[in-house]
Amino acid sequence: MSDPMTDDPAQNPPSLTVQDFSHLVRLIHEGVLDTQALHRFLELFTVQLRGNSGILILRSSHLGEPPMSVVHGYVPRADSSYFNYYMAIDPFVQLPEGRAVTMHDFVDAEELERSEYFREYLMPLDMVYALGVDLRDKDRYHVRLRICRPRREGNFTASDCSYVETFIPHLRTGIRLFTELDQIRSERGFYAEAMDQLTLATIVLDETCRILHANRLAESIFATRDGLLRSNDILMITHHDDAKRFRELVAHAVEAQRTSRMGLVEVMRVRRPSGQPDISLAVRPSTSQTGLRNERLTNTVAVFLSTNTLDGGEEPPMSCEVIQKLFGLTPKEATLALRLAAGESLLDAARTLNMSPNTARTHLRSVFAKTGVDRQASLVRVLLKSVAMLGQ
Repeated sequence: MSDPMTDDPAQNPPSLTVQDFSHLVRLIHEGVLDTQALHRFLELFTVQLRGNSGILILRSSHLGEPPMSVVHGYVPRADSSYFNYYMAIDPFVQLPEGRAVTMHDFVDAEELERSEYFREYLMPLDMVYALGVDLRDKDRYHVRLRICRPRREGNFTASDCSYVETFIPHLRTGIRLFTELDQIRSERGFYAEAMDQLTLATIVLDETCRILHANRLAESIFATRDGLLRSNDILMITHHDDAKRFRELVAHAVEAQRTSRMGLVEVMRVRRPSGQPDISLAVRPSTSQTGLRNERLTNTVAVFLSTNTLDGGEEPPMSCEVIQKLFGLTPKEATLALRLAAGESLLDAARTLNMSPNTARTHLRSVFAKTGVDRQASLVRVLLKSVAMLGQ
């Protein structure tokens, strides 16, 4: 079985109008936020190249699992036989970075067509020709783009490779942004989980008071609609004068961020229609990574609400088991430390735990030694600021 592998002059390269180019590039960059746009890009790109299938692998597979990928046409990505066997013998890998090459240029044509991979995988799917690009950024990503053609369409040409390379800078930028955003999403998930464990209600707003994030305690405050509430994702304050003052604080924080005056924190109290004690509120600008002025499209501020004036405000207990592991305490030492952190005196804690004052003092000395502090107030601060607050 043989096929001429030279460029066929009769096979014209894909035509690329300014409108076509603009549309495909736009889909690449929209794909940073919506992978459906990447699916549409790959579909149009494959059709432009007269292919019958295409795959954009964004993350390599591990232990035979399907990779994170975008697919057009029939690529048996879910078949375990492919990932456990055929992918292992695929010769079209580790391509020159940032260059479009054809499989028949990369692998000896006769050797390729005699291979099990070609005969048992490519031929039955009529994907006898392939064009590929690898994009790598050390320790961050290794992206593979592959477009396949049926035999009737002939091999990819040098003009086809040039056409593909026109899009490589945009693919590289899109993938880099996708990778950065994916990391930010992951970090945000961890931070959001940590914020939900805080005993301080925390809200992040943009400059229009739109809520970008609120932790669980803040959401419970909104639900009471008593002084503060969420309306169409906007933080609203029910008392007119308090609302006006709050908008002023947000404006001050935004201006501080724009002029790189970090550290400004302003406070106020929010009256509650129910007559319950006022809510203490603090506003501060978010910190800048670059220190440059006006480097953000959207300015953000953090709002903190004091929980010591709120109803039903039992602070979530720390885990005794986590305290033990974190500081190397015994169960009795950990239990005593938690009672002290909850505000009990040593004698009250001893009575609660049915131990003598002398035994309590002995345990406390041991806790001091293991936590590196020498006063009860210092111990409480250590516990409240430790990761034990998050291990619940």
